Amino acid sequence: MAIFDFNTIPCFLCGIRLQERTDKNQKPYFVCDPCGIQLFIRRKAGIERLQSLKKNLRDIENIENPATLIEIRRILFEIDGIRKEIEKLDSAISMIFPDENQIQALRSLKKREQVLLQELDGISGKSRISK
Repeated sequence: MAIFDFNTIPCFLCGIRLQERTDKNQKPYFVCDPCGIQLFIRRKAGIERLQSLKKNLRDIENIENPATLIEIRRILFEIDGIRKEIEKLDSAISMIFPDENQIQALRSLKKREQVLLQELDGISGKSRISK
């Protein structure tokens, strides 16, 4: 039995499940009637992230602790951002006259990436995902 409804997300104010709707341009949105919140996903990146989340949820039939999935997604999102920043810094650092602050920032980002990867390893060791 699946624990997730793949077409709903929780309202961030009250927590009730919001049914995904589609606007006239075929873009997803959500409405919480009790709170009056309307969540429109308009950009390509947001729509792709929503689709990716739904695909990941479909791949998991049962998970002992649903909060684990949320934590994994948070870590993966942060790793993605860090890798983008590393790319920017790598291309900005001059080979001839490197800026020491940029080099230190790059080292710090790489250390944070390693810490996050270790967190993921720890989560995979603690949680039981069964299919």
